[in-house]
Amino acid sequence: MGTIETDTTPCIDSKLEALLSKMRPPVSKFGFKVNFDHKFPEKWTQKHRPTLFQIYNMIGTIWRYVVYSIYNNFTYSNIH
Repeated sequence: MGTIETDTTPCIDSKLEALLSKMRPPVSKFGFKVNFDHKFPEKWTQKHRPTLFQIYNMIGTIWRYVVYSIYNNFTYSNIH
């Protein structure tokens, strides 16, 4: 007589998929989910000293700002 093979893989796959979908958080309408509880291994500070090359590059901007602020102080001081 012939043997009857029953394939239970689709049933197990559907049950596994149902279980995983319950465990998985829902996806937002934008298509991704981000957890905001990440802990970085290093502590970084925002203390940064610019290098001499960066200071050299900022001299022109600083000079323009000083001239602009002096010009605006003398020009608009009579209006206020």
